[in-house]
Amino acid sequence: MIRCLLVMLAAVLLSGCKGTSQKLIMEEIDGAVSEIFADTTLTRDEKVAKSRVLLLDAYAAHKTDSIGLQVFKSLISEFCSSQEALELYAECSDLIRDNETVKVKIASVKNESLTVPGKTYLDVEGIDPLTGEPRKLSSYIGRDKPMLVDFWASWCPPCREAIRGHLLELS
Repeated sequence: MIRCLLVMLAAVLLSGCKGTSQKLIMEEIDGAVSEIFADTTLTRDEKVAKSRVLLLDAYAAHKTDSIGLQVFKSLISEFCSSQEALELYAECSDLIRDNETVKVKIASVKNESLTVPGKTYLDVEGIDPLTGEPRKLSSYIGRDKPMLVDFWASWCPPCREAIRGHLLELS
């Protein structure tokens, strides 16, 4: 059943929407993905992999239209690694690149890639409470010495308790 559905879907995708509404094509894509996820003989990883291939094929056939935009959103949200999402974004059309939802997701993916374990921290700048001058976190850090950075808010009761408790002991 899935194979038959995929063959029909491929025929529609390759036709380039000739005589077929975009809504119908999206319904067929959604139906095909739903059919894959309903297959109880497949593991979750197999379902994701099959759906990913199907969506990549659909995206390749519709990179410059609204179908491609919807498929792109699904791919980068559920079926691609951060690196793959960035690679797809680097080659996408202006229609996709200018979409606000896509911009937000890609910004999130970029930020996520900067904060994975093993990456060097992002230097932050604040005001030195003693001098009132701007100062970067890196100016406080010594080489090969661990440093505890505790971010808190003055309006937050648990934060204020932490300040009164163990942080005052450290000073």
